[in-house]
Amino acid sequence: MFSNLEAEMLKKQVTRQELADSLDITYQTFNNKITGKTSFKLEEMLLIKKILKSKSSLDTLFKVKEIKK
Repeated sequence: MFSNLEAEMLKKQVTRQELADSLDITYQTFNNKITGKTSFKLEEMLLIKKILKSKSSLDTLFKVKEIKK
């Protein structure tokens, strides 16, 4: 769902588990957030941006990819 975030994670070689651990949440909770089942908190988004050392804005990094029906 967050294709820009996933691309940044891949580029920086950071796994979902590593981010979940850094956010002090379970892998399943992180997975629910990255797949759009639940929402990221602003504090989580800021920490992820910092961990990834991303130069992208939060708007870009957490842009939701629209699902075509």
